[in-house]
Amino acid sequence: MVASSAATASIVAVTVMAVPALGAEQWAPPVFDVPRLDRIVVDGSDGDWGDRGFRVETLGLGEAAPEPGSEWSARARLGWCAEGLLALIAVCDVAPSSVARGERLDTVELFLATEAGADQFQVVVGPGIDPTGARPKVTTYDQRKSADLRKAALAAQIAVTPCPSGYVVEALLPWSNLGLLPSAGAEVGFQLVVHRSDAAQRDVARMWYPLPGTYADTSRNHRLRLAHAPSGPVTVAASAWYERFRRTKVRVVATPDLVGERVSLREGGVTLTSAELSEGPGAAEAVLTLPMPKWGRPFSAIEAVLDGRPRTFALVPDADQERREAFHYAEMRARPFVFSGASLPPCDFAEPSLVEDLVGPYSVRATYYSRDYHAVTSAVTPGRYGAVVQVETRDMGPQKRYVTLFRTQDPVPWRSGEWRFTAEFPGQIGIPADVLREQPSALTEGLKGIVTSSFRTDQASAVLLASLDEAGACGRRARAWTDDGRWWYGLRKQLGDLQPLGRLLFVPRAYGDDTTREWPLLLFLHGAGERGDNLELVKVHGPPKIVQTKPDFPFILVSPQCPAGEWWSPWALRDLVEQVCTQYRVDRSRLYVTGLSMGGYGTWDIVAEFPDMFAAAVPICGGGDPTTAPAIARLPVWVFHGGKDPVVPLDESANMVKALRDLGSSVRFTVYPDADHDSWTQTYNNPEVYRWLLEQRRATNASGSGM
Repeated sequence: MVASSAATASIVAVTVMAVPALGAEQWAPPVFDVPRLDRIVVDGSDGDWGDRGFRVETLGLGEAAPEPGSEWSARARLGWCAEGLLALIAVCDVAPSSVARGERLDTVELFLATEAGADQFQVVVGPGIDPTGARPKVTTYDQRKSADLRKAALAAQIAVTPCPSGYVVEALLPWSNLGLLPSAGAEVGFQLVVHRSDAAQRDVARMWYPLPGTYADTSRNHRLRLAHAPSGPVTVAASAWYERFRRTKVRVVATPDLVGERVSLREGGVTLTSAELSEGPGAAEAVLTLPMPKWGRPFSAIEAVLDGRPRTFALVPDADQERREAFHYAEMRARPFVFSGASLPPCDFAEPSLVEDLVGPYSVRATYYSRDYHAVTSAVTPGRYGAVVQVETRDMGPQKRYVTLFRTQDPVPWRSGEWRFTAEFPGQIGIPADVLREQPSALTEGLKGIVTSSFRTDQASAVLLASLDEAGACGRRARAWTDDGRWWYGLRKQLGDLQPLGRLLFVPRAYGDDTTREWPLLLFLHGAGERGDNLELVKVHGPPKIVQTKPDFPFILVSPQCPAGEWWSPWALRDLVEQVCTQYRVDRSRLYVTGLSMGGYGTWDIVAEFPDMFAAAVPICGGGDPTTAPAIARLPVWVFHGGKDPVVPLDESANMVKALRDLGSSVRFTVYPDADHDSWTQTYNNPEVYRWLLEQRRATNASGSGM
């Protein structure tokens, strides 16, 4: 790429634009002109580009910055032709990798959307430039909403070329994917993100986009206008985040020629702070500090202005939303979780000062319940107790938290009591089993300290003891967190504290033709990325995506949405299925469940909890508890997983399959040798999967319940 020849200015002005009543989705970013470029061959070389194209000379950095001394930067050029949008991305990286470092990959992600943001597709490129000899990998993700567009498969031309300092990705993103006819003056949406996993296994990203979240909201893109001449180059980028919700941090990244120049943060024409741009990894940069915005000012835009050059900008995250999310995850602590005697322990947040920074002054009031769901004021008998903690806040209103407690039979002699531990550590720790056997006193003393400390500070200790206590009383196998979830679901249902799951419901087109016909029902569980309260996310993958273009899909399809920050609840899913079965003509002998990633785990969980409910299950790239295999050994199960999955290890599925096969199960297991985490696209596009499901029926007794 040819370096920019624009003149250097002496001051970079970054304006912080406060927009108190404006939501992020209403903010219209500026338009960048992208020139027409003919005679471009997508071969991973910039030779036919010459000095042409709209230049993005620096990409922004978020909170996670590259390691000191690392050489990692990226820049891009954009153009268009009759066939599609052209992109040339040069990544300077002394150690690029498209193989997993931990659970993360190096990738280049490109998003192209229609002007209105209604239709979008995403292309993810794994460069494959590393000592292992891995080949470049290109994955497309279809986020188009139009049923007509989705009838055609996505296409993209991608070429990757290594160079001494890193690699170059060249792409042509076809207009045909979006049904567009290009012409000068037309607008499209675009975003670019370059990910890198560093030695600490952090995902560091260089980004060129005005608003995060384009995966869920395609209007959050840069506006590109097809033109004959380009806008001036982008030479400055700014991003912002909140540091422990006590201050706002703004990172300004600029081209290397601006090292030593002064950057100022301004609001309403008033300079708030300034700093000198210093040398960073492949760029000039500065990190500046501002106060936290107050409640009611949830949105600010940062505009970076460089004299004589086009402006660039970033957005301060929605402070109110960020506070709500952090409050959701703020740890509630009993003092202690495991106790003796009749006095029930008080509850408060583990970090009260942090919570006050989030939501202002607050108060807590706990109501306690015994194992049999009776409200109590003292712990008369040993065993499980639950604290329902009412939190009153100034800024967020009332909230509830749920804390598991355990009362011991008698006071535990922490120091003088006799403890015995046996353990076998994973091989990765490097301590052989014979060493552990030869050092029983050291092992016991060390684990005793860890355990007794956890009784005071970790709810997991109370959850475990409660599960063991109840399992012993009823003669079943303890499953600590499952047992805890089951108990809390029952209490919250009794108290009326449960919120119904949001869900999509699809009914086949022929459902109304015969009012006596009963239909099979398929329950679909999405992955972690689709959690929240936006049901459009649920349509991104799997059956909810398929039925948008297949009105004759032969199942009643129930696709719930898991709330943000939560995990699939087998009991909530059971109640949802039961509700649909009472409202629609469902063949209860043909209830099926499938899910991907987090939904794969959810699939294993629900069939283990309710083994007589379903006729078959299809878990994809998930995992379960092998100790539950006896409960589901007779259930028809077809398992799918990618052989190179860097997110959920293949062993998560393989261990479940082995446990079932050891019991004589005829479980089917399909491994896609070259697939990464996305093993669901091939699976859900395979008609044989649905034919197999429809062949499975569950035996029922006269009352219609499972045998």
